Amino acid sequence: MSTPDQSAGMTISLNGGRMIHAPAGRSLFAALRSNGILVPTACGGKGACGLCKVRVRGDSSPLQPAELSSLSGGELADNVRLSCQVKPVNDICVELSTDVLAAREFKATVESVLNLTHDIKEVRLALLPPGAISFRPGQFIVLRIPPYASSRFAAFRPFSLASSPARPDRLELQIRRVRGGIGTTYVFDHLSPGASLSLTGPYGDFWLRESGRDVIFIAGGSGMAPILSIIEDMADRGISRKAVFFFGARAREDLFHLDRIASLQKRLPELRFVPALSAPAAGDGWDGERGLITEVLERNVRSVADVEAYLCGSPAMINACVGLLQRKGLCESRIFYDKFTSYRL
Repeated sequence: MSTPDQSAGMTISLNGGRMIHAPAGRSLFAALRSNGILVPTACGGKGACGLCKVRVRGDSSPLQPAELSSLSGGELADNVRLSCQVKPVNDICVELSTDVLAAREFKATVESVLNLTHDIKEVRLALLPPGAISFRPGQFIVLRIPPYASSRFAAFRPFSLASSPARPDRLELQIRRVRGGIGTTYVFDHLSPGASLSLTGPYGDFWLRESGRDVIFIAGGSGMAPILSIIEDMADRGISRKAVFFFGARAREDLFHLDRIASLQKRLPELRFVPALSAPAAGDGWDGERGLITEVLERNVRSVADVEAYLCGSPAMINACVGLLQRKGLCESRIFYDKFTSYRL
């Protein structure tokens, strides 16, 4: 059997319309980015972050180990690939989500960097003209981390937006420190007001569905960010769905934005906030919920007959909470989550 002549490269059809060219031997990720399609990445196309997912039709290049560890069985069956691991060997069709097709690059100035807790900072950005980002509450951006003392090269890290889309030229991030993390070390030790940054986005499909069902929000730490964005938008748009927000922390010092949430509750009478501490300090004087967030859910969630759940936090927390909600009868199609993986560092 003769092999195709790859010297001229391959043709890539995007969502059945636009055509782009992929030079032989180059990754699909590189071909997309070079044509202005800002597929998200936190690892620079090394196959480590799992963000650059696309659906590929007609490609015969073998699956790579990075894909087998990053993609679910359902995604593999649906021809989802990591674009950085695909080197087209023939003409292919690629299906991209609407958020990836619409993503743009923005320049921003840091307005403020504030301590929310001992290990979470709030970063507020002002987009430079003509910057105005149209996003759905719950989505994330990818921030470019410039080279600095601990990192010779630029890096890219995804962060969820905590702000309301009502002010599209002002963005708010909540960033939790991780020891040794390139991104968080830069934010905590080097970033200051007035600094210039660039970012791309918005990305992601974590947003409130327009179903009218009751809502369970679950988050821990900086996982509050996309939930807060959703709740702010609910208040801005007068969405009066019954909702309960379970927020897990270790001790009282790890709680933040309590006044802000209380203010939102005044605008959203159907919103109930349930903070829970897993290890309150002796001097905390805590009389609220105690225990792991799964234990709190077990005690407080009864009927899930007409409920949707939105979760944001570590993979371990999300996996445990999803399992509990499913045991209580909530179907998988009504559980939405955003896992903060190791590449959110």
